[in-house]
Amino acid sequence: MTNAGSKQRRPINIQSLSLHYIKYNSIAPEAFQSLAQNLVSLAIFDSTDKPTLTGPKLDMLYKALKPLKNLKTLDLIIPEELEFDASYFENFPKLEALFLMLPNLLHLKNSKGFRSLTNLKGLTFANKLPYLPKSLVSLPHLEKLHFYSSSLSTFQNDTLSSFGPKLSGLDLSSNHIDKIPVGTFQKILKLEYLALSDNHLESPLCSPLHSSIDISGERNEDITIERDVHGKAETKNNNLTHLDLSDNEFKDGSLTKETFASCTSLTELFLDDNDLASLPGDMC
Repeated sequence: MTNAGSKQRRPINIQSLSLHYIKYNSIAPEAFQSLAQNLVSLAIFDSTDKPTLTGPKLDMLYKALKPLKNLKTLDLIIPEELEFDASYFENFPKLEALFLMLPNLLHLKNSKGFRSLTNLKGLTFANKLPYLPKSLVSLPHLEKLHFYSSSLSTFQNDTLSSFGPKLSGLDLSSNHIDKIPVGTFQKILKLEYLALSDNHLESPLCSPLHSSIDISGERNEDITIERDVHGKAETKNNNLTHLDLSDNEFKDGSLTKETFASCTSLTELFLDDNDLASLPGDMC
């Protein structure tokens, strides 16, 4: 029973919280306890001006975020050099959108932790990793992946070709990619948006975009299977509409009509800031 003159405290019903210019290692472990029931969107932008050589641990931040099991959107921007443990994402089974701006991340621990994000639809991940974590390919509902401003230079073990069936947008801009292996994108059947700008590409892309495949048992409306003049089975991407190849190292003669022959639905092509004085007359 409360006194007649006293005011009853209303429950906190904040659903979205943005914390700009706050030091993540100063957040108390119990900071979000009262918000756990209703908070679905959280953004934390660290205020550090200069990266440290040995970034502080994220233990306090982990403890503070742990109760927020209803989060659907999480943004973390932390400029300090640090080691990040992906297993912590097991606390957020409902997460649908994740924005990780960790420009000085050099080591990712327990990358398999991404696999717990079974509802994730959008992932933006900026870092300094020289590889794309294989655990990302197992996300069944991932639709858009932005893995940019990293140190990625090559792909291993058909990582990209193993992405889930719903991936429609892929941004690998601002990396160090100089070569794309044959078949890299052939199994991303729903791909509509592909950004490879600000890399070091100089060779034609006809091979990775127009690839030889094993057609045994192949049935999918998103690809067209044809045979070339030599009888080799090839695929055509029926969904790709946006292709950004700007700010690379393409030279005159490196792009021909055949380069984009497999992209039958392509409507937007960006070739800005390459070493191209002209385009071949039959390219389009």
